[in-house]
Amino acid sequence: SCCVDKMFAELPNRMCDTCNYQEFLDNALVAEGLLKALRAAGSCGDSTKADAILASLQKICNWADCNCS
Repeated sequence: SCCVDKMFAELPNRMCDTCNYQEFLDNALVAEGLLKALRAAGSCGDSTKADAILASLQKICNWADCNCS
């Protein structure tokens, strides 16, 4: 959640960065979707799916370097 929030907060700062803005925006939107999917998998008790989604979300957060612990 921290990572996704920070990615969206960073978007205005990235708007003038024509090389990376679209990629950053795409990753922020994917991260938001993955976070919702992670919550849904957790509420359904599907730990295998939740673990896989979490791994994908962590990969995006590491790419974005959100510094969330």
